[in-house]
Amino acid sequence: MTIKSRIHEYGNEKESDWPPKYGTRKAGVGYWDKETNSYKEGYPPIREKLGQAPSVIFDSMPGEYHQGAGRVIDSRKEWERADKEAGTLTFGSKDQAEPKVDQAFKRQQESRERKKAIRKTLQAWEQSPKEMKQKITKRREIQREVAEKSGLDNLIDKSIKESI
Repeated sequence: MTIKSRIHEYGNEKESDWPPKYGTRKAGVGYWDKETNSYKEGYPPIREKLGQAPSVIFDSMPGEYHQGAGRVIDSRKEWERADKEAGTLTFGSKDQAEPKVDQAFKRQQESRERKKAIRKTLQAWEQSPKEMKQKITKRREIQREVAEKSGLDNLIDKSIKESI
């Protein structure tokens, strides 16, 4: 099925011969030749198929001190041999040593710890408010001393005035 455009009418004297009339191209198989940048009829030439390269497995690794052998080893096979000789077992890597923690789980855990700390502080306040006030004033004094040593005491004075 061919779809003809209604915009272009063949045979109109005001129109050019572009696009060419439908059916002017020879029927058959063709391909675009990249070398000559032209369309050629027929099938493309069969290209030489190249063989596959063998996969290469590297035995080398960054030098690492082996506890059982008591020396630095930079070959995986040699490392396995040293494991057998020393009767040790090596497994995993430094990345695998630490379990992967999901970020959402980590946030939940931190949230629980914060809530627990807040509850603990509130319980301590309810049990002995005078002691808590003394601890708070002592902590403020320590913070003021540290700020004076670092030269930030004028900022603390401003923040106290703003909070009052």
